[in-house]
Amino acid sequence: MTAPAAPSISAATPAGAPALTRDMMQADIAGQIGLPLHEVEPQESLVDLGLDSMQVMTLLMQWGETVDGLDFALFMEAETLDDWWAIAAAAQGVDPAGA
Repeated sequence: MTAPAAPSISAATPAGAPALTRDMMQADIAGQIGLPLHEVEPQESLVDLGLDSMQVMTLLMQWGETVDGLDFALFMEAETLDDWWAIAAAAQGVDPAGA
């Protein structure tokens, strides 16, 4: 007997809703660097907050399992949560200001 298949991301999220949200990204980043959520400001440099390259790769691998088409090179060039959200929103075909 085989185990039941896990629900797909599209089945778990409403139609048109991003599978990865800015709030989810903020929480994941805060968790990686061990800061309270409110300390991960949208326009603050993630490197200045203490995010290192290994943590970046961990986050990108995690998010890459949820969202197809994330361009890792773009994330490496971007510095802030807002910059990262714009990349993730574009990969999901959503407006970063409206999602």
